[in-house]
Parts: sequence; C-alpha cells; structure tokens
Amino acid sequence: MKEPEDQLHQIPVEKIIPDPNQPRQTTDEARIQKIVVELAALIKTEGQINAIEVSRLDNRFMIVTGEMRWKRINDCVGNC
Repeated sequence: MKEPEDQLHQIPVEKIIPDPNQPRQTTDEARIQKIVVELAALIKTEGQINAIEVSRLDNRFMIVTGEMRWKRINDCVGNC
C-alpha cells in the first residue's frame, strides 16, 4: 500500500538533495551569517519548527519547498 504523500515523515538528512533548478541562486552572505546565528539559537531552544517539503526521487528525496531553511539548518548544525 502506498503511503499518503501529505504526511510528515522523518527522513535521514543524507537522503535529502537540493533541487538543481532552485530559482534562488544568489544570497547576501552577511545577511545569511546573521540568520545562521539566530537560527542556531532558535534550534537549540525549540528545534526545527517548520518542515521542508520533498518529493521522492528514486531512493532519495529532492526538496520542493524549504531549501533555504534546509541549507541554513545544515550551516548551523555544528553550532547548535
């Protein structure tokens, strides 16, 4: 039986890949660093609140929405 696609699942981070066609290709690095510090503090106290949306791609999952959030989480993992 196929699982419903609109449910929350925990997926191993190493199985998540970014969308190569992500429209946001440039970022303001100074702004990003400030966000990373704030996000690290938030994750440390509350965990990640917003889920990202992915679609199955063979044995991996490609990000549909939330790629910037996913990147920022990966940036601050060692700081949390």
